[in-house]
Amino acid sequence: MRFNISTPKKKALVRTGLGGVVLLMLIAGVGFVAFGGTNEQAPGQASGQALGQASGQTATQSSKQNSRVVVEEYLSLTCPHCVVFHREIYPKLAEGSLQHERVDFVYRDFPLDRLALQAAVLARCGGETLRDKLIGAMLERQHKWMRSEQPQEGLFAVVALVGIDRARAQACLEDEALERAVLEEQLAGQKRYKISSTPSIVVAGKNLSGALNQKNIERAIEKSLNAEGL
Repeated sequence: MRFNISTPKKKALVRTGLGGVVLLMLIAGVGFVAFGGTNEQAPGQASGQALGQASGQTATQSSKQNSRVVVEEYLSLTCPHCVVFHREIYPKLAEGSLQHERVDFVYRDFPLDRLALQAAVLARCGGETLRDKLIGAMLERQHKWMRSEQPQEGLFAVVALVGIDRARAQACLEDEALERAVLEEQLAGQKRYKISSTPSIVVAGKNLSGALNQKNIERAIEKSLNAEGL
């Protein structure tokens, strides 16, 4: 699938969507999934376990101490606008709101085509410790591997940068559990937040509408922190 790249205006990010096309993917053990499902409310913050009476804290104090504001980016690794976000907006967030000790940033898979699905699977090949690094490397090199005659070979070259050889990468692509994990994460995002385009940003359980720029995202993070008394 080829995407037309439009130039963002005033740092407002254009999103790449499904274009109204209903895609069907077979998730092992789940069945056929049609993108465009129902919406469910999801919790906005993740909170830890109460510390208990021995700490001398009330349940409310304990809950507040362990509260987190979670910022989720739903992305497709073949999405050109995700590259724009990665290069122009994320670094500013990383130097600003994301440095807050109560804010977590999480990548969520939302592949818009088969190649993006393969890339997402390979990004999980090194486990959680390497996933963020591989996602960053794939986005930085997207113009190379995606436009090559053999994109999969280009992806193999990217994962090789962190020590994943061809045999291991191929085994990951054939791992049904890894593919199922990617697709289930995509389905969960669609059901909970009505995600239909990438990149999409969810802050504290709310899918941000409008322009995805630094100002709007940081405003949403600050609002969520204030609401939690953080």
